[in-house]
Amino acid sequence: MDRGIVSRGADFILPVEAGKTFGHVSLYCEAGYVFTQYGPAGLIGGVACEYELSEKFTLMAEINDTSEVHWKDNQCVFNIGGEWKLGAHYSVIGSAGRSLRAATNDQPDLIGYLGLQLTF
Repeated sequence: MDRGIVSRGADFILPVEAGKTFGHVSLYCEAGYVFTQYGPAGLIGGVACEYELSEKFTLMAEINDTSEVHWKDNQCVFNIGGEWKLGAHYSVIGSAGRSLRAATNDQPDLIGYLGLQLTF
């Protein structure tokens, strides 16, 4: 049964990322190519910013675009979120955002997540 949650087959994303920190502010940019097993290949790109409010809490914002190679059916989204460090190896992370364009039938208008991040 195909519920449309993920694309059929495997995807391999080859990103190039760069970042720079200026005091409490970090800026990042990303561009990449998406190789797909089935369907057209794609492109990704985006910029992100982090601001360290305290030793335990970081505020984040991101604009990200995903599209097919010929910029057809692209999804451009804006997210804002944060990371709350609970200990040396775990954090609560969350984000909420929305599409910057009117959503089509198969694209969400509002997106978000909340999770526990474990680092070792």
